Amino acid sequence: METKKVVKFELKRVLQERGLSQKQLSEMTGLDTAYISRLMRRETISLKTLEVIVNALDLEPHEMAELIRVYQ
Repeated sequence: METKKVVKFELKRVLQERGLSQKQLSEMTGLDTAYISRLMRRETISLKTLEVIVNALDLEPHEMAELIRVYQ
């Protein structure tokens, strides 16, 4: 049986540190603002969406590692 992993990404923290709004992130990523709002509330994110956000924010690997938690 395959175990599903949950990825938590501290998106709110990243936006606060960079002085960005949800709307600005939406414009940078092409993701809907309502979807970004949901991500910020539940703190779980798909790996594909994570990649889009990480690329848009130009996060370094060590920065990304500090913000991600994987749970089984």
